[in-house]
Amino acid sequence: MNIYNPMRGVQMKGDKAVARISTVQARAEFSHTVNRVAYGGERLLLTRRGRDLAAMIPLEDMDTLLDALRKRLVGNSVHAEREQDVLSSERKG
Repeated sequence: MNIYNPMRGVQMKGDKAVARISTVQARAEFSHTVNRVAYGGERLLLTRRGRDLAAMIPLEDMDTLLDALRKRLVGNSVHAEREQDVLSSERKG
C-alpha cells in the first residue's frame, strides 16, 4: 500500500518548499500531482533515477519568473544600447 507522505522529499527554496517526486509517481498520480501544483501552489521537482529532471510550478510563479526575466532582459538591452552610444561618441570625438 502506497501511503502519501507530503513531507517526503521536501526541500526549502526561499520561502517555499519544493517537493521531489519521481516521474513514475507523477505519472501514476497525474491528476493529483497537477492539482497539488495548480490548486495547492506547490512547487515540484520531477526526478528520474534520483536526478532532477523537470519542474512543475503554479502559473502565478511562472508569470512572476517571466516578468522578472523580461525586466532583466530589457534592462540589459537598455544598458547595452547606452554602452554602444558611449562607444560611438568616443569614436567620433
